[in-house]
Amino acid sequence: MRNSSDKIFIGTMSGTSHDGIDICAIKFSNQINLLKFNSFNYPASLKKWILENKVVNSNKVKIQKSEYKSQEKKNLVKNKNQIDSNINIKDFLVVDARSKERFEGKVPDPRKNVRSGSIPNSFCLPFKEILNEDNTFKNTEEISQKFMQIIDIEHNNIVFSCGSGVTACVLALAYSLVNNKYSPKIYDGSWAEYGKI
Repeated sequence: MRNSSDKIFIGTMSGTSHDGIDICAIKFSNQINLLKFNSFNYPASLKKWILENKVVNSNKVKIQKSEYKSQEKKNLVKNKNQIDSNINIKDFLVVDARSKERFEGKVPDPRKNVRSGSIPNSFCLPFKEILNEDNTFKNTEEISQKFMQIIDIEHNNIVFSCGSGVTACVLALAYSLVNNKYSPKIYDGSWAEYGKI
């Protein structure tokens, strides 16, 4: 039970963890009580940033109003009809970011009502093959070598796919790091749409 003289402190405990953030809630009254203590791991990218002694601060960012107007670039997102017609005309390459087992149909798809397999004439490069153990990108030379195993890395008309459209973005970004003329293109529906039963 809390009385009016109780004070609650919620904050971080500095210097207690190099792998994450320790957060506590302490009640001050007649005695000091630790109400809650949680330790949250840093995302791998933030942990790497800190270990590289890069600047981290708690400065508040002042967001200023802008007159920025966005323009949708419809050519960067493909739909199922465009993927289907491309199977015959081969206007662009499709690279799938899923595991080889899923791509080759050797394991069932984790989603209900989605068959196993892949888009005809597509290539497979599992997105994990371009990442380090801490989920940061490998260096550009290693990324280039991975792409060169399946495609010509000078090719600018590549569409990335995966299970749901998310990890396709990882490969598209990685490809843009090794081919600076490439604008990332995604089949947003990916295998969840294409493989639907």
